[in-house]
Amino acid sequence: MSEWNIESHDSERVAGIAGEFKISEVCAKLLLNRGYNADGEVQIRETRAFLDKSRDILHDPFLMSDMDKGIDRLQKALINKEKVMVYGDYDVDGISSVCVMYIYLEGIGLDVCYYIPDRFEEGYGINKNAVDRAGEKNIDLIITVDTGITAEEETRYAKELGIDIIITDHHECHNRLPRAEAVINPKKPGCNYPFKELAGVGVAFKFITAHNIKYGEDNIIDFEGFCEFVAMGTVADIMSLTGENRVMTDSGLKKMRVSKNFGVNAILEGYFKYKGKTRVSTDIIGFYISPRINAAGRLAKADKAVELFLSKTRSAAEIIAEELSVLNRRRQETEKEIMALAENQLEDIEDRAQKTVIILRGEDWNQGVIGIVASKLSEKYNKAFILFAKDANGEYKGSCRSVKNINITEMLSQCSDILLKYGGHERAAGLSAEYKNIEELDKRLNAYARENNIKTTDDKIYDIECGVSAGNITCDTVRELEILEPFGNGNKVPLFALTGCRILNITHIGENKHIKIELEQNGFSFEAIYFNMDAAGFEFDKSDIIDIACNIGINEFMNREKVQYIIRGARLNEEYGREYLSEKENYYKFINNNSGVRILKGDVPDREDFKSVYIFLVNSFKKDISYDFEYNYNINKMQTKYIESLSGLNKKFSRFKFRVILDIFCETGIINIEHDFCDINRIKINGYYNNRNKIDLDSSNLYKKLKNLR
Repeated sequence: MSEWNIESHDSERVAGIAGEFKISEVCAKLLLNRGYNADGEVQIRETRAFLDKSRDILHDPFLMSDMDKGIDRLQKALINKEKVMVYGDYDVDGISSVCVMYIYLEGIGLDVCYYIPDRFEEGYGINKNAVDRAGEKNIDLIITVDTGITAEEETRYAKELGIDIIITDHHECHNRLPRAEAVINPKKPGCNYPFKELAGVGVAFKFITAHNIKYGEDNIIDFEGFCEFVAMGTVADIMSLTGENRVMTDSGLKKMRVSKNFGVNAILEGYFKYKGKTRVSTDIIGFYISPRINAAGRLAKADKAVELFLSKTRSAAEIIAEELSVLNRRRQETEKEIMALAENQLEDIEDRAQKTVIILRGEDWNQGVIGIVASKLSEKYNKAFILFAKDANGEYKGSCRSVKNINITEMLSQCSDILLKYGGHERAAGLSAEYKNIEELDKRLNAYARENNIKTTDDKIYDIECGVSAGNITCDTVRELEILEPFGNGNKVPLFALTGCRILNITHIGENKHIKIELEQNGFSFEAIYFNMDAAGFEFDKSDIIDIACNIGINEFMNREKVQYIIRGARLNEEYGREYLSEKENYYKFINNNSGVRILKGDVPDREDFKSVYIFLVNSFKKDISYDFEYNYNINKMQTKYIESLSGLNKKFSRFKFRVILDIFCETGIINIEHDFCDINRIKINGYYNNRNKIDLDSSNLYKKLKNLR
């Protein structure tokens, strides 16, 4: 089941926005959906700021709690020539954060190194062994990025060793904060920073910006250059692409097209060669760059990804970029294996339909990949999933991925007494637990969901921005939508509805993993791609009239451009569906001798109709063989095949007419058939008829009824 919510718009307001900003009505509607309009001077100014993506909306970094303390401690380290360690996380946000902080600190002359814990041996966050290593290296100051907010004990331990810690993080805070030199986190209780949705790299960037403002003298920070990393971390961590994040991400994406960073160029080079594109979008980060960066921390050492972006030569960067691509291919294979094992395990859970949170575990599952699998399972089944893998010390490390309405971190906080560690966001979290507590965790989480009436639905909901006509969409229309970018969480990729589209053809593409559909809407023909959908799973066929929910882009091939429609969902057109139900109702009234039957002139078959349908049947089925429900010929598909067999005569055949012909054939002994209006359960062509040209129609009571009603 699916629910389509198509946004409606006030035509005067749409016209006002289109006129004020010299944009198309489609673009104006999308602005209205995002809360922007042209209803007054204030609204016009806010809308223009959204379209311009002006840096004027960036907030003063000193509004963040402890910012002054943090940069003053950094300046002290610079003056005293102290040794500084940047301590990060092994995901894209953590790696991007390390790069931002390291590049800046090295640039101002500090003796700096970086450290990223091993996912498998150390796990997430600061640990005492890592602090010991910092002590062995005579580190005076550790600056955390994208981690540290829960490291209360580790911070105290570092202090005992004479090491100060500045924490920069963006994760949810626990009840007690670490007693560090500074704790810089917009989500920190009492922090007045207006924008709470910064990624870890965003907080790190605000930190170096604040230091540059206060102590940088004439040294102006490279805003666009650092925003390349802000864009990577923000998009990969699925942070809201609104406010500051939108502006910084947009600057970073534009800079990446002409980046001076050897690592950025190396990782993008393969994509541009393959796709023939030069424009960097959030999709490229999400589906191409992020998996390769993450692959380092998932299967090997995250340091490899940092090395990529700190490369001093193009050749060095290209070598590392290729290594990451190889790791990513390995990651994909591992992911497939775990996904298959997880789904098998899921089948064995008898009460899975009643669960809101599902926990799966594997002794030999790769800790670096279970988060991706949890994400895919969550998306597929619309439930929260926790996947556990056993580490070398016998501890179970878990990755959680959730869905709308389920704040997984809040739920985990109710189970903190049986967890060794946990932390994260509303929709994603990490945790560790002892094996003996996993079953209890399952019970508590699902009990909490029941007690708090937390529910999920299997219905797919499509929130559609507006309906469009394919004949009115050009490449220029699509290009205009770029002013609304970058798209992502909080500023979604526009989803459009094209209604009343007749299917002309369906073609397998991509090793039969996807389908290409040729459609016609109001006399205009166009193509649409439905990824991860095979023809067998697609419930519609040629000549059906459907509505599609789709994204719209530009396909570039051989230096030619055309509008590309990417289907996200399809349904039977409502009017077409009503026509179908009407024909079905009329058919049963006719068969059952009920009143109110409406027989149109075109519904009564002539002799040529009977002949051509018979020829079609004998060409479709072998005589004297009973084809049963396993073949399950859908009546729409049979009708479509029949119409195609008419060889371009463009003869219109209603379902009523086609079905009645089959019934008359059955009544006269030409065929045996068991059916309802929709499906044929059994059919056999009787061989003794032997292609006779003349059929004794008057021997059929159904045919007589047709003539009487005509």
